[in-house]
Amino acid sequence: MPKTVEEALIEIYGEENAIAAGNIAFDTITAFVEAMRQAYDSGDAGKTKEALDNLAQLVPELKKAVPANVVPSSAGPVGKSPKEQYIEQAQAVVEDSLKSMNQALAGVQEALKGVNEAVSHAVTASAAIQSPDLKAVA
Repeated sequence: MPKTVEEALIEIYGEENAIAAGNIAFDTITAFVEAMRQAYDSGDAGKTKEALDNLAQLVPELKKAVPANVVPSSAGPVGKSPKEQYIEQAQAVVEDSLKSMNQALAGVQEALKGVNEAVSHAVTASAAIQSPDLKAVA
């Protein structure tokens, strides 16, 4: 008898490689079909019904279990797990954010340079105005 539906689903949901998850699903279906064929060939109606019920329960569940692994993996490079792809996507978002922040900070730095120059000129002008030499001339 092949593994139970629950065991197969746990294994598929736990698999991070999309191809491996699909292979587990196909292998499980094949095993269930073979068990059903053997039950039918034996003439045991009860075992045949049980095998058919297992297959009927398995297939709809695989429609949910396999895409849980396949969809994220199929969108990205071959050989990368969904976790690796999510990390790469997050890293790309952070890098884009940092680029935008650097661009914004460049404007702020230019403004601060201008403020620094203005303050420097104001300090020089204030010092000159308060200079005793300038007061003596006036």
